[in-house]
Amino acid sequence: MKAKKISSQFKILKTFSEKMQGLMFSSQETFKQPLLFDFKETTELCKIHSFFCFFDFDAIWLDENHKIIYLKEKISPWKYGIGPEKARWLIEAKPKTIKKFKLKKGDKINIFNKN
Repeated sequence: MKAKKISSQFKILKTFSEKMQGLMFSSQETFKQPLLFDFKETTELCKIHSFFCFFDFDAIWLDENHKIIYLKEKISPWKYGIGPEKARWLIEAKPKTIKKFKLKKGDKINIFNKN
C-alpha cells in the first residue's frame, strides 16, 4: 500500500513542553502546517484535549508503521479525552484534512515525505 502524503512539511513536536502546548493558544492564521507529535514509542499517553484551542482541527493517530489507527474530524474547542488507548504518532491538522484526503483507519501516512 502506498503511503498518502497529506502535507509537504510537518512541524515535529519532540519535547515534553512542545507536546503539552500543541495547538493551545494558537490562531488559525498561524496554523500553517500540521503538527506531528513524536511519542518516541507506542504509548498510552496519547489522548488529547482541545482546551485553549480556539478553532477546530482534525486529529490522526498512527502506529509505529505510520498506519492510521484512529482519527477524529473537526475537534472543537474545550473537548478532552480524545484518542485511542495507544499510539506512536499523532498528527493535528487543519479541519477537513481527513475528508480532503479520504483518510480511513488502516491507511498509511507519509510523515517523512519520502517517495
